[in-house]
Amino acid sequence: MLTAVSVILVLAAPATVLLAYAAGRRAAKKKTVPWRPIFQLVDHRTLCLGHDRARVERELGELLHIPAWAWGELFAMRRPLDRRTLRPRATAGTR
Repeated sequence: MLTAVSVILVLAAPATVLLAYAAGRRAAKKKTVPWRPIFQLVDHRTLCLGHDRARVERELGELLHIPAWAWGELFAMRRPLDRRTLRPRATAGTR
């Protein structure tokens, strides 16, 4: 009986390795989009264009493959960036 189990395991091992390899290759090909442009796009569509949440969620969710759990954070109100704490950029030609 032990030999039959070991034969099955030996035969199943290459299939498992090939499946894991294929899954890893598939995962490596996925590209991710940074969250900041997505936040800006959601804000633009809801605040500037006046689209309702359902429409924005439907259109952008399908296009960018955004998971359902992320929409609560995407629609959350955020305080604007306090620009006084940032260093001013040096303008070209002035010192």
